[in-house]
Amino acid sequence: SVAFDSINGTLSKLTGIFVLISLIVLLLILLVSRAIINISLKPLTRIEDKAAAIAEGDLSVRLPEVDAKTEVGRLTESLNTMLGRIEESFAVRVESESKLRRFVADASHELRTPLTSIRAFTEILRDHPTLPDEQRENFLGIVIRESERLTRLINQVLDLSKIESGNTQWQSIQFDMRDVIQESASAVGQLFRDSNVTLAVDLPRDAPEIVSDRDRVMQVLLNLLSNAAKFCTPGQGNVKITLECEPDALRVSVIDNGIGISVEDQAVIFDKFRQVGDTLTEKPKGSGLGLAISRQIIERLGGKLWVESQSGTGATFSFTLALLNASTRQSG
Repeated sequence: SVAFDSINGTLSKLTGIFVLISLIVLLLILLVSRAIINISLKPLTRIEDKAAAIAEGDLSVRLPEVDAKTEVGRLTESLNTMLGRIEESFAVRVESESKLRRFVADASHELRTPLTSIRAFTEILRDHPTLPDEQRENFLGIVIRESERLTRLINQVLDLSKIESGNTQWQSIQFDMRDVIQESASAVGQLFRDSNVTLAVDLPRDAPEIVSDRDRVMQVLLNLLSNAAKFCTPGQGNVKITLECEPDALRVSVIDNGIGISVEDQAVIFDKFRQVGDTLTEKPKGSGLGLAISRQIIERLGGKLWVESQSGTGATFSFTLALLNASTRQSG
């Protein structure tokens, strides 16, 4: 009986020890599990904090990197990629809206200038019916010239808008650049005679043909030639058109001995509504859209348009267009 009681006592102690150990192990398991869960959820908590910042409009926020082998890591990587694309798209949208506002403001200013002149001189003509015929003719001439300038400006704004929006129809044909140059020179012949500026053409005896939009190329040449005439000194101005054959392209240059373009102006000369010279003290000599349109056209045709100049030494505007065999290799 004493031995049996001893055994029962031992079993009771062992049972108590086992239960105590089991409780301790269970508590440790619970603590370790809680710690593991907290560690696992910590990236999600950081994601939640970052998401709150993103919701407030901060698109520059990025989630901290986590092991890409885990589900959270893959989720973080995907979210960071998505945030980068959203931020880039938003930046493009903001820049586009900013450019649109500047364009509208600049266009409004340029449109207002001829309209102001037209209104002022028509009011003078209305309020002073007894003006001398010579003065009346002078004022009417100003009204007509400003009306023509306004028409050109509106047409150029519409043209540029179509090109930038991709709504322009391009007609590519095979043609000889020498013919386009000769036709352009003939078209501006009267302008140069009126400006008392000499125009010369220097063409090679032979030149390979190209495939491009002939009318648009001629539009660019007319823009460059009219610009050259405007900025040359009457009686002393000389403008020359040259055509050079490069290995994969034709290079057309319009060279003048006018006022030249400073390095600072060269950086913005192809921007919309930008003109060289002091626009505060000098009357604008154009709309400031011709060069912007010309560069857009040449780039859409796969070429390049640029200027080389220094103040007081004239300017050289050049553009290149791919030769027929070069464009064929590129498309193939």
